[in-house]
Amino acid sequence: MRRGTTPTITIDIPYKVSEIDSGRIVFTQGCKVLEKTLTDSGVSLSNYQIELVLTQAETLRFSSGPAGQAYAKLQVKLKLADGKVVESTEDMFPVTKSSTEEVI
Repeated sequence: MRRGTTPTITIDIPYKVSEIDSGRIVFTQGCKVLEKTLTDSGVSLSNYQIELVLTQAETLRFSSGPAGQAYAKLQVKLKLADGKVVESTEDMFPVTKSSTEEVI
């Protein structure tokens, strides 16, 4: 992900929409940088996928590190309709710097 952009992130999940009661997606870089719930703007569910669009302001929360590239982690936690709570493993992805730090 490049800071200051509006990426669409697609996450494959092993559940249908009808099986999910609630959930959240948490992004960390040592500490929590961003948290989105399944009902937040820019988040949509389809069978077996969560799709979220991050805003420029949200991607600017991430650090690209002193060398211009760092890593962040993403983890999904879901409460299913039957009351069970499941959590994914952490997925790691690169965060790269942008030539400008402004929101346009």
